[in-house]
Amino acid sequence: LIADEDESVVLNQSPSFSAGETIPGTIQGSALADEAFAVEVGHVAGPVAVPRGWMLWQLAEIRPEGIQPFEDVRVAVEQELRHDKAVALAGEQASAVAERWRAGEDAAVLAEEIGSSVTEANGHRRGTQVGDLGILPAIDGVVFTAAVGEVLEPVDAGYNGVMVVRVTNMVRAD
Repeated sequence: LIADEDESVVLNQSPSFSAGETIPGTIQGSALADEAFAVEVGHVAGPVAVPRGWMLWQLAEIRPEGIQPFEDVRVAVEQELRHDKAVALAGEQASAVAERWRAGEDAAVLAEEIGSSVTEANGHRRGTQVGDLGILPAIDGVVFTAAVGEVLEPVDAGYNGVMVVRVTNMVRAD
């Protein structure tokens, strides 16, 4: 209910994890996973500092270890396969766009040709939102090592798709 009423609050569900693992999207290390394995289903804990701010968490379920029956994971496997194929095709298309952009063609025209759009991220800093696309660690991983004016190789931004990025300006701080 809080997430529905306040846009600064986000409701996330972590993927399955095991004791001793880092829970994706949370703090590095296994302390949080170890804590989750020490409580009962329904337990609420936090706040915990995470890269995007603060997190409260609740243990929703404990699944038995081992391989789940295929019928239990079939839909998720099919969705992941479709996603992987779509990302591969988008990567091929993005490589062609990057090549044409490097050759001097207009980014907006290229994006329109493939049914995409151009997003500017002015004043972007590491770990902050990229335009209106959200926080994209994959983009941060390449833009801060690029040269000004460089059109980078396509970047797989997870469920945000594949992106072609050009660094137009960089202000370095000591």
